Amino acid sequence: MSNAQKMPPARAIWMRYTNQDGKSHVVEHQVWDKDIFLATREDEAAGERARGNTKVKAEQITQEQYRSER
Repeated sequence: MSNAQKMPPARAIWMRYTNQDGKSHVVEHQVWDKDIFLATREDEAAGERARGNTKVKAEQITQEQYRSER
């Protein structure tokens, strides 16, 4: 048997993504590491903003917000 660590259980987080046209959509994700996931999504959005797509955003929302917006 391996001594490798077990992965923690995935947990749900909810995100709102806004595209370059200002339109948004919400998504539920299952993630192991929330901090890494959020940092990656924000880095991607920041890259888009640096290319001139100033409306692009990725933001965490609550489950209640997700339910009301989907």
